[in-house]
Amino acid sequence: MTGFEIYEDKHELEKMLTRLRQQGFLREYEINMKKKDGQIAPFNISISILKDKDNNNIGSVCVTRDLSERKQAEKERIRHEKLQGVLEIAGAVCHEMNQPLMAISGYTELILMDLPKKDPLRERMAKIKEQTDRLGTITRKLTSITRYETKDYLKGKIIDIDKAGK
Repeated sequence: MTGFEIYEDKHELEKMLTRLRQQGFLREYEINMKKKDGQIAPFNISISILKDKDNNNIGSVCVTRDLSERKQAEKERIRHEKLQGVLEIAGAVCHEMNQPLMAISGYTELILMDLPKKDPLRERMAKIKEQTDRLGTITRKLTSITRYETKDYLKGKIIDIDKAGK
């Protein structure tokens, strides 16, 4: 592999070389390059052209730094920030939902206690109680989210509260 074959994008390489010729140096220029194993990775490159006493180019000094780990850490930081945002929203929603939910659940239980066993309304009230209990389970799951997990939903993705919870 020659020196120029390590660059993924020939256009970007030309841009970098033009800038180097104009300035005589590059500082922390970011470009994608091939690693020894052939994988493409982001690199930070600094180059200084060496000149003789007559100002002729006689060589260059080049320092490169693989940015793969830094970029991965940045992705993880962004992912963590997304999770924190989700947790804050989930906590606020759960807090606001729990008060009226507990009231509905409590009133439903009181009505069920007062209804005779054969009353046709009893089955409907039991369904309301069942659904308020289900909502309570969902709010508990939301407050137990510890990681960012998604699942496919219609035309996009949504948070998978079952997988994201503890």
